[in-house]
Amino acid sequence: MRKLIFILLLFLPLTILSKEQYIYSAVSVGNKESTIAQHKPLLNYVTDKTNKKIIITYYENHKELVEMFIKGDVDIAYLGPIPFLALKRKYSNYEPLVMVREKDGKSSYRCVLFAPIDQMDPLKNIKNIAMTNPLSTCGYTFVHSALKKKGVDLESIPYSYVGNHEEVAKKVIAGLFSIGATKEDIFEKYKNLGLKAIISSDELPAFIIVANKKTMSQNDIDLIRNSLLKIPNNTLSILKIGKNGFDRFDESKYINFEKLLDSNILKRIYE
Repeated sequence: MRKLIFILLLFLPLTILSKEQYIYSAVSVGNKESTIAQHKPLLNYVTDKTNKKIIITYYENHKELVEMFIKGDVDIAYLGPIPFLALKRKYSNYEPLVMVREKDGKSSYRCVLFAPIDQMDPLKNIKNIAMTNPLSTCGYTFVHSALKKKGVDLESIPYSYVGNHEEVAKKVIAGLFSIGATKEDIFEKYKNLGLKAIISSDELPAFIIVANKKTMSQNDIDLIRNSLLKIPNNTLSILKIGKNGFDRFDESKYINFEKLLDSNILKRIYE
């Protein structure tokens, strides 16, 4: 009888048990310290509302974060659209929690290609290009598309991945690169130091917070999602990441975005 019960248990669906602590990680826009500082108030709020301790860990680049999520070392991840597409391609045990609104209240954002303000014709005779991580949407994907529309082949120009978005802006300001590309809010932060916009992208699907179904119970996933969707206005005002609120996940935005990417870009994402 015991043997029969044991055999039956082997075929029962595996239930993920609720845990008291979860690991959260985010794609880096600034350095390690600023990335943690930006997310900490939000994580403190979620911890308070759910009684689930959320601990932040830091990875240097998008690819490593996606790999650690798949491995099960990360329970909750904050991802841009390109890292999210890479995750979708390689892993099915994820569940979107929310989309992150930008300051205009929309769950979308833009990338900006920029140059030093004193360059008269910045797309002529480009010496080199500064970009953030390969899986950053404002990195190779945006720059390749933006230059292609202007008749410029990115692969004919030296380019370097210099780190986070702020590092891109700083390298161009320092005169080390002819042009660079970042999220619009980072460009706005640094433009008064001598930058000018050349090309802005169309609206891109928002950053997203994703749960790992392999390591989290469905009850905890729902609990955390609801806590994010119901943040009161007086709490939003003290947040950094998430200060404009959150929307429910809209898969159509990401499907339409993926359709806009050419085969070479998709190959780079999915390799």
